[in-house]
Amino acid sequence: MTSGASRREQRGSNQVTRDDAATGDAGSQEECALEITWRAVYSPDGRSAECRKCGVRRSFHRVHARRAFACDRCGSHLYPASATAFAGSPLPLSAWLETAAAVVRSSGRVSARQLADTLNLSYQTAWRMRRRIQAGLSADGKSAQLLRELADAWARQAPQAAGRAASLGRPEDRIRAAACRVMAERGATAARIA
Repeated sequence: MTSGASRREQRGSNQVTRDDAATGDAGSQEECALEITWRAVYSPDGRSAECRKCGVRRSFHRVHARRAFACDRCGSHLYPASATAFAGSPLPLSAWLETAAAVVRSSGRVSARQLADTLNLSYQTAWRMRRRIQAGLSADGKSAQLLRELADAWARQAPQAAGRAASLGRPEDRIRAAACRVMAERGATAARIA
């Protein structure tokens, strides 16, 4: 079995792709989200960025214990999410990017309840996320442009909704989907729920 990291090495790319995130777990979705944010905020080439400490363009590498990239020369950290509307949030970047994509796709008409159900979050969390994204989009300027760019990049590179559906949604929906799969495979009597 080939891991996502070795597939990227074989392709000669350091970018996390949709295939890597779709076949992996939530961690690979986070890697994909962080890579998208890093490229949009600091480094379009995915490798080098302007180091604040060195004062010149340097090569950076991923710091795996944090949502950060470190300068190869001085070790100074850059946090891509700090320049976005979701700075300081403990929630996964993939959830933020999914929310941004849903808000941009629906022109702000997506409800907090829909987001909560899709992302398996509480209503209050989904409401706050949607509100923060909408505020960033209505702010016109660099912040709104960055949010739209991130949402578009996530929609292009993130795992498809079908791949995420197994891990997201309400428990009742996951049970119903599992019962339907069992019924399709083994017949109606095998899927009986007491």
